[in-house]
Amino acid sequence: FFYGLWLKYDALPERYNWHLKKCEYALYPLRPEFAEATYLLYQATHHPFYLHVGEKIYNSIQTYNKAKCGYATLNSVLSKKQEDRMESFFLSETCKYLLPSVLTLTIPSINEVILFL
Repeated sequence: FFYGLWLKYDALPERYNWHLKKCEYALYPLRPEFAEATYLLYQATHHPFYLHVGEKIYNSIQTYNKAKCGYATLNSVLSKKQEDRMESFFLSETCKYLLPSVLTLTIPSINEVILFL
């Protein structure tokens, strides 16, 4: 179900009402849990689907969260409006779990690795 939410919003809203099937708090502060779960599921199963999910997460973050000097929290997953902040856990956790997914898909040049960070 979380991947379905990701496909719908290109991010995970901070709070989603499962009963009403409605986003109640649209903030996305680049939390690592979905990327971490995807990475761990791939490590456990080696199923290529999880690499696909990791690539989708990465591409969405590159499209909607990339800012001039880093990555920005989304104020709203609906409007994709960015806030002028990046939580510290993005670099220490989210990127840690996404980078292996991206590296498994292709072997990037050093410039691509630096641009990811």
